[in-house]
Amino acid sequence: MSGIDCDSEESIDMMTDGRSPEKVVLGIVKEVLKAGVITLDNSYYDFGGTSLQAMRICVRIHQALEVSIEPAVLLDSDCLGDFARAVSDLKAA
Repeated sequence: MSGIDCDSEESIDMMTDGRSPEKVVLGIVKEVLKAGVITLDNSYYDFGGTSLQAMRICVRIHQALEVSIEPAVLLDSDCLGDFARAVSDLKAA
């Protein structure tokens, strides 16, 4: 699976402009975790993600996509792809 390496200075508006929810989620995770290239196959824990960072990610997702998702969904997901699909499903609902 290809990774995403978005500019860490990108604003939320620019990040969401025409991008799929999955790409927005990966961009937000990358910024909050200050990670390099990430893919949907990576685990949140591959980057040393904490519960506080999970809360920050969920707040940013809410701001960017107007989707409310609990940090537990991220923490319980086997990979970022599972979490991104959960966000995408909520966005589509």
